[in-house]
Amino acid sequence: LVAVAGTLGRSAAGLALLTDGRVEAGPDLVDVHRRPRPPLEQGPLAADAGATAMLDVSDGLLRDGARIAAASAVALDFSRAALAPYAARLAPAVGPDRAWDCVLGGGEEHALLACFPDPGPDGGLPAGWTVIGAVRQGRGESVDGIPVQPQGWDHFRG
Repeated sequence: LVAVAGTLGRSAAGLALLTDGRVEAGPDLVDVHRRPRPPLEQGPLAADAGATAMLDVSDGLLRDGARIAAASAVALDFSRAALAPYAARLAPAVGPDRAWDCVLGGGEEHALLACFPDPGPDGGLPAGWTVIGAVRQGRGESVDGIPVQPQGWDHFRG
């Protein structure tokens, strides 16, 4: 399973509002951008629950997800339905399309992204973690099985 602890897209939406001069449209989002609150306590809980890979989302869900996929020689398939609540929270402030861009490509919140073995019907992830996809055989990333390219900050882009 692929899961996240923390929020997705809120910092990117806050930056967009700052850039657009529309702070009043989402002062809480601007606050997240200015003062990220990473869920640090979730890292050890995920490790204890058997997380096999973990990374903070500092450069965007798809960019950092691609790093996990490449390092682990697997494919990550994200669920649009599982990510939809994150985008829905942002849409009133930045619009629906930009909200999805923020969720998939926004970073700087330092949410934790991790891969877990399937816990089975009786198991579960630690409290504070939300399943947003699955690990598959192959390479790269997809959303609902449709391949996508990494989005987000690329430190090595010229």
